Amino acid sequence: NPTAAQANSTGGGNVNLSPEVATTWTVGAVFQPSFLPGFSLSADYYNIKVTSQIGTPTSGDVMAACFASLSAASAADPLCTTIRRNPVTGGLDGDPATTLGLPQTLSNLGRLRTDGIDVIANYSREFGSVKWASSFVFNYAISQTFNANVTSPNNVDRECVGFYSPNCGFTGSMQPKYQWSWRNTFTAGKIDVSLLWRHISGMRQEPDDTVNGRGVAYVGPLPVGFGYREGEQVDFGKIPAYDWFDLTLRFNVNDNLTFTAAVQNLMDKDPPVVGSSIGSTSYNSGNTYPSTYDALGRRFAVSARIKF
Repeated sequence: NPTAAQANSTGGGNVNLSPEVATTWTVGAVFQPSFLPGFSLSADYYNIKVTSQIGTPTSGDVMAACFASLSAASAADPLCTTIRRNPVTGGLDGDPATTLGLPQTLSNLGRLRTDGIDVIANYSREFGSVKWASSFVFNYAISQTFNANVTSPNNVDRECVGFYSPNCGFTGSMQPKYQWSWRNTFTAGKIDVSLLWRHISGMRQEPDDTVNGRGVAYVGPLPVGFGYREGEQVDFGKIPAYDWFDLTLRFNVNDNLTFTAAVQNLMDKDPPVVGSSIGSTSYNSGNTYPSTYDALGRRFAVSARIKF
């Protein structure tokens, strides 16, 4: 295995790139019942297919292309000779001048598909001098597949909804099966109190990662080097569902002056620990996925807004 499970790779531009081509369609409906004033609901199904996608093959795809058929594998196969190992150790890490590692140059050989359902609901009502406003945003991801090279021997559409690995996360972050945010705001006179509930469903290591023992997630007590979590029993192959709560208090002194105080991650929820080897360093940093999970913990903010 390369040092820190990070293999060298060589990438770059391609003067022969052409624009991507996409076919997208959506269908939706809006519901505003007369028997429930202040309520509205919209639901949309979306379907997106991108061909000639501009991207790079994943590390798993590069290696699988070489070893797609072990009985026919040959050191002279171009799919293997483009992988440039360390001339001293035979590994995939080392001096980039001599160890080019995995070829990951941009091309138009990719294909990206996704579909899902978006739901937005809003409701407001007054209880005497107190006004309640509620907004709910929900996404259900049916599928999100990616194929880095539709011409390769390892021509498969990789399903990444609900999974994490070095080969998933090509859209910038992990894609949970479902996620929502629900904000409730209570207004009384010049004071607003708002609570936001953020939720994402559980995730697990991509099954292709563990086929034939490729990158099996660590399960057991954390070794020395994990600080206060040393010795804790973990399973890096799965992440439970996560919830965060944000609390905001706003005081409208007058039409020109507003004070706001907020607490994010009110319950000081720790991010999941998955180790540093399950995912590229573009998304996995510090043993977690900071682009998806809150890595900062509870934090406070105050602000004043003046209009003149």
